[in-house]
Parts: sequence; structure tokens; C-alpha cells
Amino acid sequence: MATLDGVHRVLKPDGIFISITFGQPHFRRPLFMDPKFNWSMEYNTFGDGFHYFFYILRKGKRRIEEKEEDEKHKDPPMNMYQDELEGEDYLFRTSIDAEED
Repeated sequence: MATLDGVHRVLKPDGIFISITFGQPHFRRPLFMDPKFNWSMEYNTFGDGFHYFFYILRKGKRRIEEKEEDEKHKDPPMNMYQDELEGEDYLFRTSIDAEED
């Protein structure tokens, strides 16, 4: 949490923090979506055998749908590539576009 506190503190409004980890969403989501943070979260799974997770946290107000999902404890919708990627070129094939309000 200390790392996330520091990242949230220095991240500009509409800034993006990317976390790549073996930490599964049911472990990471409670940390990333703590009420003290005002960012949205998206993620996708990559790899064969051992899966790793690519999280995108965007600083700004959470969308209404995400607040409702927090209450239901469901995973947020993903708008990243759904296919399994080979090699380590997933960063180049990931779309991180500015969200529209």
C-alpha cells in the first residue's frame, strides 16, 4: 500500500500507472480499488502456463459502472486485447488511449 500511496500522490490527473505482476485480480483488486484512490482499473492476462497480469490504473474519478462493480465485487470490463500474446511484445500491442468523458 505504501507504494500505491506514493504512486497515487505523484501521478498527475489523468496519469497512467502500469503494473505487471503475477498477482491475480482477486488479490490485487482490493488494493488497487481502495476507496482512498480515485483511479480506474483495467487488466488483462498474458502468458502460457504461468499467467501474469497487466494492470492499467488511470488517475481521475472512477466511472459509475466501476463503483457499482466494486459493490458487487466483480472484475471491471476490459478494453485491452483479449487474445493470448506470444513473446514479450505485449507492451507494443496494448492500447492505452485517453478515455472520453
